[in-house]
Amino acid sequence: MNTTDSGTPSSSASQHLTFEQGSQMVADFYARHPHPNSPQLTLNSLGSELGELLKEYDKSTGYGTRAFETTPGFRGEYGDLLATLLLLGTETGLSPADELHATLNKYEERMLDHGHMGSGR
Repeated sequence: MNTTDSGTPSSSASQHLTFEQGSQMVADFYARHPHPNSPQLTLNSLGSELGELLKEYDKSTGYGTRAFETTPGFRGEYGDLLATLLLLGTETGLSPADELHATLNKYEERMLDHGHMGSGR
């Protein structure tokens, strides 16, 4: 994997990351830049980052008046959300790839059994 002098992945390297590589990058970043964190704090940050992503989406679409276009602000908030989600996996010992596979299998079973992916809750 290509990195910059600071150890941060270069943009060309990030286009081909596996979930595990992304998780390791996040873990390495927080090892170099320690700060107080816990799953609870990270979950709170996820909520905040999701709200910021939604705000950028709304801004991009003129609050639903035009088609969505990826903006630098949206791209940045998407990255923030993704890094925070990977941090949560690191903090809780979850593998993003394993959890994604399990979720897609669950959705597949729901489609076969019920004709939709919803949980029906």
